[in-house]
Amino acid sequence: MRIFILLIIASVMVNCKPKQNMNQPNNVINDEMVLMDGSMVSTENVKIEKFLDSSLKYHEDNLNGFYAEIVSGDNDTDVITIKYSKTGPEGTMDGNYSETLYFEVPNKEVEMQLSNTELQDVKMIYEKACYCKGEAGYYKVKEGSLKVERNKDYINIQTEFSIPETSQQVKKVQRQISL
Repeated sequence: MRIFILLIIASVMVNCKPKQNMNQPNNVINDEMVLMDGSMVSTENVKIEKFLDSSLKYHEDNLNGFYAEIVSGDNDTDVITIKYSKTGPEGTMDGNYSETLYFEVPNKEVEMQLSNTELQDVKMIYEKACYCKGEAGYYKVKEGSLKVERNKDYINIQTEFSIPETSQQVKKVQRQISL
């Protein structure tokens, strides 16, 4: 058992690397996430992940809805997820709340600007996870805009969107992601 714990600790230490400087000269973007009420989100409530050489795949469920799966492999896209989460009141089991935005970006240098139904070209999906009957689930984003600038060092993302089928808290995200 001790050897197993030592192997886990050694693996974590080997795979950790220092955080890279996200501020790039000439194309610096101010990181922000804005809620529907106009307030800014604290960075500890936001988690951004990039899944290299991955794509999004939709699956139908038994309730006439769908869910998304991130599929890794030999793809010409990467998947970006941006998650806003809020912890529920202490002592509650189902008070947590989160919204996640998923989309694909080409894994080459690119500049693109999409709006409304074009957002489905990058399979943009919004997920709402909460104890809010009739609202939790996945939604295809069909209203909004997305601007992506990618080079060998970073990806700049600017998006503003709305989901008419459900209430939402996040409406705008600007972020620079180091590669």
